Amino acid sequence: MRRLFIGIAAASAAAVIPSASLAVTSGQVSASLTVGYSCDLSLPGNQTLVASGTTASATASVPYIQNGNTLYGLSSLTLNSPAGSDVTGSITLFAADGTTELVTNSSLSASANGVAPLGGSQSGDGQISFIVQENTQSAFVEGSYSIAATLSCEEAQ
Repeated sequence: MRRLFIGIAAASAAAVIPSASLAVTSGQVSASLTVGYSCDLSLPGNQTLVASGTTASATASVPYIQNGNTLYGLSSLTLNSPAGSDVTGSITLFAADGTTELVTNSSLSASANGVAPLGGSQSGDGQISFIVQENTQSAFVEGSYSIAATLSCEEAQ
């Protein structure tokens, strides 16, 4: 009877040894990753407007990186000027090619989104253009002028 008991104990111990992998001759191996949408803008510091006649303007580089279709937006403008002036303004963002307009806004009360998204995964140095126009005087009235808005990017739906 002892022999039978020892044989059963040895068989039982062999059955519970864990195995980390199985030896096979072929099989699938895999890895996966899910990447969410992203866009990044490198915004320039304050730019100096340069006046010529009744128009003042400035441009700056806006490097961007996006990994999917992206819609760019500008908040309503904040436009400051001295008393006695009559100014309007606009801000426009262009893609790295320098001609594709991504978004423009000239409104003091409404935000603006680009007409069409910039497609796909890409990066480049966009250009932002600031324009302030004096509408009734023959030259800018003495004083400080500024134009500002919030630039944003988001995944196009």
